[in-house]
Amino acid sequence: MHSYLKFENVWFHNDLIELKITVCDGLNTFQTSVYSNYQVIEANSKKLDEFKALTDGGATEVEFGGFGQEVEYGGFFSRMQFVPKERCQLLIFAKMETDHFDFGGETVASKAELYLITDSEHLNDFIKNLKDIGQHQGNTAMLLCHNQWVEGECN
Repeated sequence: MHSYLKFENVWFHNDLIELKITVCDGLNTFQTSVYSNYQVIEANSKKLDEFKALTDGGATEVEFGGFGQEVEYGGFFSRMQFVPKERCQLLIFAKMETDHFDFGGETVASKAELYLITDSEHLNDFIKNLKDIGQHQGNTAMLLCHNQWVEGECN
């Protein structure tokens, strides 16, 4: 199984968009849906565009939706950091939460934290495709990653 981070445009209306976000680390896969607006997509795309030049150790954070019972639908948070001694190697921490639901009288949400490794080459394509989603010109943005579960692949 390949490792990836994928954003898919599921539904949109005027300035509101529903994104299905899937993260797979090669062994585990987690998916959530978030509501966002096009300004948030544009702001995150711009932040990533500026970040991609910081291959000597820069870091950034990307967030869609939100976390907690008071938030409608799910949440996605990601911290991305280039490894200083491995120019262009990008470490990604992804935290996700689904919409809350009743579970035996208790309100709960499924949650996951996954870790990915990729490089700046793949990041460029992802940023372009995320911008396209924000401009109604595309439906999917996928960031291909290395499968750390396969020995030697991340070297």
